Amino acid sequence: MPSTLSSGDSMGIPRAARVPTAEPLRWPSSDARAWAEGAFSELCASPNVLALVLFGSSVRPVESSFDLDCLFVYQGDRPVLPAAPMEVDVRAYPADQVDRLIEEGHDLLGWCIRFGRVVCEREEYWTRLTERWQASLPFPSAEVADQRAEAAERLAAELEEIGDEDAAVEQTVSAATHRARAALIRAAVFPASRPELPAQLRQIGARRLASNLEKVLALRSALAREYLGISAEPARGAA
Repeated sequence: MPSTLSSGDSMGIPRAARVPTAEPLRWPSSDARAWAEGAFSELCASPNVLALVLFGSSVRPVESSFDLDCLFVYQGDRPVLPAAPMEVDVRAYPADQVDRLIEEGHDLLGWCIRFGRVVCEREEYWTRLTERWQASLPFPSAEVADQRAEAAERLAAELEEIGDEDAAVEQTVSAATHRARAALIRAAVFPASRPELPAQLRQIGARRLASNLEKVLALRSALAREYLGISAEPARGAA
């Protein structure tokens, strides 16, 4: 049975499927919230979904977030969700692969073990997974981060060449993020969310990487605000 709580059902999730940390600290847009209210309710009601977890900057103590990131672990047939807004990223993992991926240093699953916020879980699946791995969680691979940075840099150059500025900026941000993560991993610092990386980089003396990441994040932020049609910080939490 899903975890049972006495909390309300503000997201439309069945009461019996919820846990206290069900909502992000801030919503990137009203579209993202509307999508989540429907999709999360479907996922938490599905007998095939063992856990639904939020990750990324929307669940971290940072000033703003322009994305809503989530993952779910499932068994049997993978649930089919409605198309998500551009600012929503959804990942899905079969339950029989999760432990192996974590053992191999899977960066996203490892991040969620450390920092993720559970929306719902079935039979304490995510709670038990976290307890099993928290003390022995492998670090992600710095070499893999370098490879991803190089691939993103090549793609950014190609996109700039054809004049796709927005897509080029996204790849530039991705490259700078992976460079930052590689540096932190080599310094034995587990990378937090993207907006937190510059401060972490400065703590290990990587000031140039920190400044470069802040620069590309500021550009991405301006483009995201233009896309979302806002001029101030995204709304925090639920009004």
